[in-house]
Amino acid sequence: MIERDGFDDDIYEVSCDYCSEDIEIDSGGDWQDMINEIKEDGWLIGKINNEWKHMCPECKKNRKQLK
Repeated sequence: MIERDGFDDDIYEVSCDYCSEDIEIDSGGDWQDMINEIKEDGWLIGKINNEWKHMCPECKKNRKQLK
């Protein structure tokens, strides 16, 4: 899940949908910059049954695909 920080609109909070891993990304509030940064950090993002899923690098190592 991706949400804006409640106190700073420049920061996004990204949570893995498969474990408790979460990170904060300061992208200056730019959505695409944040997406690019988390992908560069090894996160996997995909749409499953019309719902966006987010997988951290650790879960990505242990699973071959989004479920």
